[in-house]
Amino acid sequence: MLTFNRVEVYLACNLAVPAALVDKINAAMEAMVATAPSNASTRSTKNGRAAALAQ
Repeated sequence: MLTFNRVEVYLACNLAVPAALVDKINAAMEAMVATAPSNASTRSTKNGRAAALAQ
């Protein structure tokens, strides 16, 4: 596989987004990272999960 460019992707959610939905999004991201080809570089947030901000 030949890679020309890699970029980090972020998702910001409104504070009204339920924590359960944030958890589902994080689980989907973790599943994609787990099934990524071994030669692919993957990065995540500092703690490996998206953070939900408290109001």
